[in-house]
Amino acid sequence: MKYTDKEALGEILKRSETVSRRRKMRTYKNVASVGAVLFAGLVVMLTVFPPQVSAAYSTGTLYGAFLLSREAGGYVLAGVVAFVLGVIVTVCAYKYRKLKKTEEER
Repeated sequence: MKYTDKEALGEILKRSETVSRRRKMRTYKNVASVGAVLFAGLVVMLTVFPPQVSAAYSTGTLYGAFLLSREAGGYVLAGVVAFVLGVIVTVCAYKYRKLKKTEEER
């Protein structure tokens, strides 16, 4: 027998840790790619469809009544995409920080 049971178990755990680290990094790369695509889409959306402020709304106060107009769809879509992008960036930063912290402890 080439390995003892203890050495074999250690080798198995080492290889499984390498595989799980690769899987995590692949997941992080995929999430970062989705975030980059969302950011590019947000930039394109805001350049292709610039916000149009109606003259009727420019004189008074806007508050929630602005969202009742037909031109508000772009603002709502941009807000939702920006929020999702912010969540993705925050989760990626948190997970990356946690991963680096666990690697430093080893």
